[in-house]
Amino acid sequence: YRVPRFIAWLRKIDKDLLEGFKNKSPLEQFCLFYNKRMNDLFELENPIIRYEEFVENPEKIARIICDECGISFEPAMLRVGEGSSKAGHGYFDSTRGIDQHSILKYRQTLDVAEMDYLIKHTSRVAGLYGYTYEQYKLKISPISR
Repeated sequence: YRVPRFIAWLRKIDKDLLEGFKNKSPLEQFCLFYNKRMNDLFELENPIIRYEEFVENPEKIARIICDECGISFEPAMLRVGEGSSKAGHGYFDSTRGIDQHSILKYRQTLDVAEMDYLIKHTSRVAGLYGYTYEQYKLKISPISR
């Protein structure tokens, strides 16, 4: 079901990747998309906020983002969807708030062969952001530019 979404994104990111994209497995599609998008974003040399750091310490990271943007931090920024029952982007439950449950979701979704493929085909770009895996467990190191 995500193929149309990937294709729409790729049209704007790199039309050359569209060649044969539909004929690839979802995992192959993800790796192609991830490598292209994340490598291009890294090369922009913008500040990087890693998702895992945000969900582990949302206020600290939100304050960093606010400082970078030149705006004042407001505690309400951390209350995503409070009082709402609508699903957010990616159909997450926006009433649940920010939590760490999704950090390890990949372990429930991918089997060993899929993890091996993912690690093999994304490790160079993931390493730019300080991501590595040890025995299928995500490790995060400082980012060096």
